[in-house]
Amino acid sequence: MTSLQQPGAKPSKFVGTNDLLDPMMRPFQGLKEETKQAREELNENVDTRVNKAMRELQIRHAQGRQFIDDPDRAPTGYAYQQPMNQQQQQQQQQQQQFTSNIAVKNAMDQSDVDDDDDWDSDQGDDPVWEAMRQKRLQEMKQAHQQKAQELALGHGQVRTIVEQEFLTECTGQSEWVVVHFYHNDYERCKVMDHHLNIIAPLHTSCKILRLDTAKAPFFVTKLQVRTLPTVMVFREGKSVARLIGFEGLTSPTNDPDAWKTSALQRWLASVGAIQYKPSKDEEEVEESNTRRSNRVVHRGLVSTELDDF
Repeated sequence: MTSLQQPGAKPSKFVGTNDLLDPMMRPFQGLKEETKQAREELNENVDTRVNKAMRELQIRHAQGRQFIDDPDRAPTGYAYQQPMNQQQQQQQQQQQQFTSNIAVKNAMDQSDVDDDDDWDSDQGDDPVWEAMRQKRLQEMKQAHQQKAQELALGHGQVRTIVEQEFLTECTGQSEWVVVHFYHNDYERCKVMDHHLNIIAPLHTSCKILRLDTAKAPFFVTKLQVRTLPTVMVFREGKSVARLIGFEGLTSPTNDPDAWKTSALQRWLASVGAIQYKPSKDEEEVEESNTRRSNRVVHRGLVSTELDDF
């Protein structure tokens, strides 16, 4: 197994998910089964502290004191105004996209109505068929409206955010938010990006974001992100789950990176972030995507799919 540290790269404060790393950095490595309860209690305590920190940050954000612990990052001057202006521009773009999505939805609805009229022309005035038709139209309209609202909120894709956007994105209108804490020097972070890029357009009910840990020291410290990649799930602004490295995703093979997208989908579904039931066709597609992703990463040639950001 190769080291996560790039040749010539500076030492990192993060611990890569490598079984050969110093056991001192992997406190649970080699513990026996009887220590499982102690580990669960420790994880629960960590989640409690994280949620407390999130509540404190929300209060500070509401009072305009998000970075009060660091005077150099206080919400004053150009350093603060620039990301705020960028956020306003992003909101305007999202509103424009929302308007466009509504127009597309209306056009699709009209097309569906025309198709239904043609299909029902032979049914006469049968009230049963009419009731079924109206129910189908209502369901389609609701689905289109929901999809348009989700896309307007930035769902359907993996978006890279900056530190100043973190609280707004995680405590906004989206019920479920997934955040991938990554670093450009870690190949396994690129593997995680690859799988998340597959999941995002398939499950638009969940917002998926990525945050560069090298540029977000405040939240890395507050949320105790120590191992990369780390994926955190938030529901209505509260931390509900955390995935450290590829824990629980890998199959019993010699290659710990050889896991399917469906494994990550099942984990996200288990914590409530998405609704997922794998099909046979999806399993075949995921198998092909995983083989291609692993070949690219292991050769050190990161494709555009893995390097969009």
